Amino acid sequence: MTKSTLSAYPSATPERLDYSQTAESREVCCQLIGRVDSLVTRHNGDSDCHFVLLMLADGQLWRGQWSRVESEGLPQIGDLVRVEFRDPESEQTSIADGTIRLSDNRYAPCIPVDYWTPVPQLLPLNALSLWYQAAACPMALDRLLALINRIELPPLQDWLIRVLRQRRLGVPFIRLPASRQHHHSHPGGLLLHSVECAEWVERIAKISLDRQEAALAVTAALLHDFGKVETLRGTPLGRTASHEVLTLTLLEPLLGELEQAWPQGAHGLRQMLGGKNASAKFPKFPGMLLVRMADQYSSALSARTMAFAGLPAHYTWACLKTPRSVQWFNRLC
Repeated sequence: MTKSTLSAYPSATPERLDYSQTAESREVCCQLIGRVDSLVTRHNGDSDCHFVLLMLADGQLWRGQWSRVESEGLPQIGDLVRVEFRDPESEQTSIADGTIRLSDNRYAPCIPVDYWTPVPQLLPLNALSLWYQAAACPMALDRLLALINRIELPPLQDWLIRVLRQRRLGVPFIRLPASRQHHHSHPGGLLLHSVECAEWVERIAKISLDRQEAALAVTAALLHDFGKVETLRGTPLGRTASHEVLTLTLLEPLLGELEQAWPQGAHGLRQMLGGKNASAKFPKFPGMLLVRMADQYSSALSARTMAFAGLPAHYTWACLKTPRSVQWFNRLC
């Protein structure tokens, strides 16, 4: 069994997640992703105890348990789920008394699950396992996969998955910060910032644009900083051009593939990612305005959180200083 360490956060259901904490502020726990092989519920008074067997990418079975007052929202046999748990080998954690009966009538202990969430089956289990092993912010990766799963245009969804499966590009995209000392400057910040922008664009685009243009606007928001996989690594290419220029440079070979399946979509995405005309009152695609506003909003929220980090709750103003700028922020008590 392969375990990945990650940053822990308070237990929450998938519907109520707290994304405000940064990776550096949490205790270390473990995670894995697997396919539900069996699920048993034991009724204990006012609560239920759920026992799950997960088939992992390497073929091993993992045993877990968790308690909930309600039995709603349980995974189904065959579903993919990601679970988080404390390392059973840690001195701070002991395995609970729960056991599960195996096929040979032996009973094995189950590891308490702190958190679980379904994972869309967009990729084979082994590929998803590699993504989560590489991810610096697993909850942002959860949101990324859910976002891609909501894209209703098969050519665009398939293309986006191919982009992220390019190991040279996809792994840095889910591991790097979004900046060195400004907004989302923690490991995994680039993915978190990109997903935040795409989710906010999605909410407005789906009620104001047609289905195809809305999907393109969401994709543009997700990939608007893609060139940072070069600039933030300080590669020769990243030192030569800005991340805005490199976004199209890196995506162009793959945009050629999208053009074969959906020519108009490929050209529209090129325009959304690179078409800036300072003299024009409005962009050619109004969805580009959503992308720009979401980018600024996500960046501002992150920067303000950094500015107030460590300050007492009654402080209503704070300053974020970086080598290039000084930014003041306010908040309400």
